[in-house]
Amino acid sequence: EVAAKQAGFSLGQDRFNKTIVSRGISDLLWSKRLLVLFDGVPFSSFQSSVTDEAFALNMAKSVEMVRGPGAVLYGTQAVTGVMQVNSLSFNDLVGNGSTEFKIGDYGTRNLSVVTGAKGKLFNTLVTFNNFTTTGNEYLSYDALLKRDPQGNFIKQRTQDERSSNHFYTKLEGKGRLNGLSLSYHLQDYRFQMGHGFLTVFPEVETYSRVTRNYFMAKYATPAESSSRLKQEYVLKYDVEETEMNMQILPPGYTSRVKTADTSYTDSTYYAGIFEKYVVPINSLFARSQWIYFWDNKATLL
Repeated sequence: EVAAKQAGFSLGQDRFNKTIVSRGISDLLWSKRLLVLFDGVPFSSFQSSVTDEAFALNMAKSVEMVRGPGAVLYGTQAVTGVMQVNSLSFNDLVGNGSTEFKIGDYGTRNLSVVTGAKGKLFNTLVTFNNFTTTGNEYLSYDALLKRDPQGNFIKQRTQDERSSNHFYTKLEGKGRLNGLSLSYHLQDYRFQMGHGFLTVFPEVETYSRVTRNYFMAKYATPAESSSRLKQEYVLKYDVEETEMNMQILPPGYTSRVKTADTSYTDSTYYAGIFEKYVVPINSLFARSQWIYFWDNKATLL
């Protein structure tokens, strides 16, 4: 919740999951307005959330925030701001790493593991985070204002269970491979929709999920290099898949339908209306960048 502690940012929720809100403008499932950079490379997802429920920060060394529009400098999606996550290195670990387990109310549990290993050609960093919660479930009415046989309005319990797993590993080159890094993210986020998709409580337990496999290879001239020419090469491959499983209307729902002769008739959905679909999105990103430094401190990018 780093963003929520910054002026102008807060946490919100759309009908799908938790979101980040900036000056009243919220990230939506298909429309991201806060650009997230991971080690300088675009990390924003078309589908998944970047709140700490789905995107753990146990691999982060630092987080930088830029408030306000930044599309001119940082590209698309930088509508409300930019978040830069700088990852840990093996050399940042204390001892063999750390393990942390937290328990909270609403059935909230969080396990975080950070560790690493020193190798001949590469140093390895490995992190894992597991999050589960029953969420804010309570009795409420829905948009259909359902009634019992006596005509009393019925309250039903919201569905707000959420869980996620986030695995991250990074290989950092040594010696002649200094400056080369290979990293991989695996995110699996499972969630419910509170009051339902159309503010209609589903009659059965329904879950949706977003999975993501993110691969990145990066080479940058080492910071300690005395060369005036600094080079950077990045190749990223991102595989996302959203599986939505929703009950739109309950079994037995009846609505008034206008016929061709302008009269009305009752139409009953005996099995209800369900929507289930899977949306895969594959993206490839590549970047090469050179910076030359002159004696007079001028630079050419």
